[in-house]
Amino acid sequence: MSDLAAMPHLDAESAALLAKAGIHSQTALRAAGAADAYMKVRAKALRPSEDLLWAIEGALTGIEPHDISADRRNDLLHQTGDLLA
Repeated sequence: MSDLAAMPHLDAESAALLAKAGIHSQTALRAAGAADAYMKVRAKALRPSEDLLWAIEGALTGIEPHDISADRRNDLLHQTGDLLA
């Protein structure tokens, strides 16, 4: 079992999605960053919701997903192509 599910805001299901996308550790997740990790999950046609993006960002920053600022959310959505420039 990966150590991803031990990170705050990531549950076993989120860790499984990340593992299917080739991200198997906290180190790999930190190296990828929230937007790239989310896009890797999407690239595997796993159809994650934006909640996964917020959970990853929360896990990486220690911020509660619902407390991620609107500016940071918009930045992440731009990076993932979910929000047009």
